[in-house]
This record gives sequence, structure tokens and C-alpha cells, in this order.
Amino acid sequence: MLRSARSRRQLAADGDAPSRERALATPGITESTVRIGAVDIGTNSVRLLVADVDPQQRLRTAHRMGEISRLGEGLDRAGVIDEPAVLRTLDCLERFVQEAEYSGASHIRVAGTSALRSATNGPAVAARFSERIGYPVEILSGEEEARLVFLAVSSGLAGKSGATVVVDIGGGSTEVIVGSGDEGRELISLPLGCVHLTERLIHHDPPLPEELD
Repeated sequence: MLRSARSRRQLAADGDAPSRERALATPGITESTVRIGAVDIGTNSVRLLVADVDPQQRLRTAHRMGEISRLGEGLDRAGVIDEPAVLRTLDCLERFVQEAEYSGASHIRVAGTSALRSATNGPAVAARFSERIGYPVEILSGEEEARLVFLAVSSGLAGKSGATVVVDIGGGSTEVIVGSGDEGRELISLPLGCVHLTERLIHHDPPLPEELD
């Protein structure tokens, strides 16, 4: 049974001290370290990252989760997110937010990408998600998504010099970014993703040879 945002947030408040203690029990974590949670609502899957950020802004992953909810199923054809996809994703979101809270995250950010920004009912679905999980759901523009993708990749390339090209193929869009350091100078978001392309081009399982040409 799905719990309301109010009841879950009350549970989080009641369990705040134990959650902080769990975070501090992680080797290498100190009082100056901040534990954060990020939930990415994609067209094909939902992903959770819980990480610790030290005073030097260095990120250390504490926990990851990912699950296919197929929020964008049928979106390319109908232009709207249908109810079964909403319910699948909502169930996933509730569990992921609870996991982030239980892990001791003091700040949690929830953001949606291609499916929520392209569907005609995207804002209404995002508002529904926000009401249930108790956190605002931000709908990222294609440019902001590309900027964050580049920032995430560049954080793992510390010390590398010269220009970097990043291509991120998602369920509903593909981002191409050129930049250096942690700054993406040229950002492009294309409405081409694996969910949309599969639904447009593949109609059999297994695919027919001509569908793969």
C-alpha cells in the first residue's frame, strides 16, 4: 500500500537522528560531510544516487539504485503519459525516496527529463509525483539536462586536459555536449531515444530482419 507524502515525511522526521548516525557510520565520513540524494526520472528508467560531499566538493557514492518503469511507454504515439506508466513510476519513486531518507540524505533533489517535458500532461504528472513523495519534481530543459550530464561525466575525469565530447543516449532524448574542464560549451538535446525509436521502428519480438536494417 502506498503511503502518503505526509506520513512518510513524518516518519523521516522521527527517524532523522538514526539516519544521520547511519551516514556517519560510513568509513571516511565526518560531521563536515553532507549526504545528498538525487532521483532521476527518465523516459525508460528511474535512478537513485546517494552520495557524500566533502568540503572540497568531492563526491563519494554511498548507494545506487535503478529500475525500469517505462514512463514514456506509448508517449511517442499518444503524446501523453498514460496511467499505468504513472503508477509504475510512482511506486518506484516512493521506494527510492524512502531509501534516500533511510540512508541519511539531508538533501534530496528529484528531477525529470524527456518524458515529463515532452508530454502534454507532463506538468500535471510531475505535480502528482511531487504531492505523493513530498519533494518538488523539477522538469529539466534539454539544455539543463545536457549541462548536468557533462558535469557528471567531467567529475569522473578529474585531471584530464583538452576538449571532451560526451554523448548520452537516453530513453527519450540524446544529449551531445562539447566542453572542457567542468563546463560544457556546446550543448545539443535531440528528441531521439531508445524508447521512442524502438516503438517507431520495432514491431515484432524478435525483430524482423528488415526492422533492423
